[in-house]
Amino acid sequence: MPAPSFDRLNNNAFDNILNAFGTGIKTYKVDHSLTSRQKITGTFSQADENDVTHYWGGLQDYGILQHTKYARLAHDFVITPTVINHFQVAFSRRWRREGGLTNALDEVKIPSGDCHPIAGATGYDLGPVSLSGGGCAGFTGVDSSIQLTEALSVAKGRHSFKFGGEIRKQHWDVTNTFDTEYSLSFTPDETGLPGSSTVTGDGFASFLLGAVSSGNWSDQGNLSRHRFSGMGLYAQDDFKATRKLTVNLGLRYDLFWPLSDAQGRITAFDPTVPNPSADGIPGALIFGGTGQGRTGSNRFQDLYKHAFGPRIGAAYALGDRTAIRAAYGIYYQELKEPGWGGANDGFFTQRSFESTDGFTPAFKMSDGLALNFPIGATIDPSLDNGLAVDYADPNSGRPPIAQNWQVSIERQLSQKLVLDVAYVGTKGDHLIASNRIYNQVDPKYLSLGSLLDADIDSPAASAAGIMKPYPSFTGTVAQALRPFPQYQGISTANLFGSDKSGSSTYNALQVKLQGHIANGLNMTVAYAFSKNLTNNSNNRDLDTNAANYYASQNGFDPQAEKTYASMDIPHNLTIAYLYELPFGRGKPYVSDGWASKVVGGWSFGGVLTYQSGLMIATPSPASSHVPLFAGAIRPDRVVSVSPLGDAVRGGNFNPSQDVYLNAAAWTSPAPFSFGTSGGMTGVRVPTMLNEDFSLSRNIPLAERLHMEFRADAFNVFNRTVFGFPNLDLSSSGFGTIASQRNNPRTMQVGLKLSF
Repeated sequence: MPAPSFDRLNNNAFDNILNAFGTGIKTYKVDHSLTSRQKITGTFSQADENDVTHYWGGLQDYGILQHTKYARLAHDFVITPTVINHFQVAFSRRWRREGGLTNALDEVKIPSGDCHPIAGATGYDLGPVSLSGGGCAGFTGVDSSIQLTEALSVAKGRHSFKFGGEIRKQHWDVTNTFDTEYSLSFTPDETGLPGSSTVTGDGFASFLLGAVSSGNWSDQGNLSRHRFSGMGLYAQDDFKATRKLTVNLGLRYDLFWPLSDAQGRITAFDPTVPNPSADGIPGALIFGGTGQGRTGSNRFQDLYKHAFGPRIGAAYALGDRTAIRAAYGIYYQELKEPGWGGANDGFFTQRSFESTDGFTPAFKMSDGLALNFPIGATIDPSLDNGLAVDYADPNSGRPPIAQNWQVSIERQLSQKLVLDVAYVGTKGDHLIASNRIYNQVDPKYLSLGSLLDADIDSPAASAAGIMKPYPSFTGTVAQALRPFPQYQGISTANLFGSDKSGSSTYNALQVKLQGHIANGLNMTVAYAFSKNLTNNSNNRDLDTNAANYYASQNGFDPQAEKTYASMDIPHNLTIAYLYELPFGRGKPYVSDGWASKVVGGWSFGGVLTYQSGLMIATPSPASSHVPLFAGAIRPDRVVSVSPLGDAVRGGNFNPSQDVYLNAAAWTSPAPFSFGTSGGMTGVRVPTMLNEDFSLSRNIPLAERLHMEFRADAFNVFNRTVFGFPNLDLSSSGFGTIASQRNNPRTMQVGLKLSF
């Protein structure tokens, strides 16, 4: 590794930090009536955000700059009293820069400085150490979209018809230079005992010896010009069948075009293509675009043409104050890129380095960074042999699907008070997941034990009759037994979203009481008792809540991944209220005179939220050795021991001295075996308790001029809701909580003029 080419980096660097943050939002809106039957409305909004940190007296600027623009123009036309048309065009564009900032000085006007490359070691705690270069490296992304929407409403007799559709085009342009120059990692394994199932080495010792475990190198980063498109058509009829019965029938059809690159610079693994440098066995890279050695297409995934979404609903009046409603529908989610660009090996020079067995260094820094590979564009199916690659399953162009159903009873308790009780269910399928470990060795080979770690040319391998998968293969027995031994990992949880094996279920009893409670008091009380299960899907939209945050263990046993979703909240109570104080004109007290103008118009409101704590993921074991290239190995569960600490069970938990989780509830699995724990522990972090209050006053200044004063207090009681505990069983701090999951009390005041 060459020495730094500047003289301001010594043995130690002490932070001298200046942080500059600024944001500004501008919004413009116009409403204009062209005629008595035609109206146009338009909105334009722009937000500028700068968050820049200035390090070491000008050595580096790092931060996030973001500029967002949104515009919408709509036309409404009352063709006849029973026929209304709505047309809308909308456009959005977001520019975002994250990382080293060469232009940060101009953005935030901070003192002069520059952006030299830097080298630094971080993360040392008897564990991994990282080394990086390229202080100006970063990420620049521009996402833009345009959407056209058309809706026609026709009323005819007892029918109310709606017809329409939409077209969406999305651009995601990325310039990613985070890996420019180098990013290297040093783990304890490079100075540990080979084959040991426990941590015997030291990451810092590996760093001092220059024994690199893994890393990345790039000469110029990568450029992605990704494109998505979608369209939908729908028809719906709201039919008044009888005086008491209304039926809703609808059908929607969607087409979502999978990811493509505008310039054809897209690369993926194909399991059927012969690999020239692996003696022709199946499995090699394919390259998008036109030209020699390329597929002729800018996308690899097939267009799914069967996204039909029927919807049906009914409402029946059981008397004057009670109604029963039921509904069922199928919905599809548009395809999105869950990554940050990339998947274009061969078009830009990028290389990853990784230890072949976890113990032998990928290379030694004393030997220098071996640049024994082509620089620049290289269309070669064998280009990434020995490395990790991304798979674009042709069938993964199928969009995620959700089935939603609901049955509810609505009862009017008084003239202004309504009670609603509902059963709500959702089932998601074909969700993006991370369950398919495409290049994992079959667990049946665990019976080979330590032979899996042996070299394929060793006498032990020959004695066991294990042959090379192709004549030029080199590596371990475990590597030879991989489905595609010429590669390391074959990712399906990538920007293609190739793993669509995810599923989820959500079932809930929901109760809501809302309306006018008393003079001047309006309130909504909502309670949900629910259960959210998933098989580790990570689709944020159709999985009801956020992604699961644990990694799958064994790609050959996907059923073992079914568990509670990370955002499963069995009890959720929300109370929202607004109370108009009984003072001022038209109120019972101080209704006239100058005093009414001072004390009138005040309102007091708030939102109270009380939720069950979130589920805690299973900890990582202190040691494990399953050389199958599987997922994240989990510990064995000691079922006779409670996973909660003694103080938690006793109700007197103090995070400054007590552990939240009991380490004795888990043990490391035996070598060459998977852990018995599921993905979630079955216990939760502390309950979420939060109260937000607001005080406001509407002040009339003139006939068409009003001013609103508002004061808000969030988490007004300044509650501390503890975060997630340390989940590393090898750490001395296992089970301790060192973070806060909510924000401290925040207060704000504001004035708004309306005219």
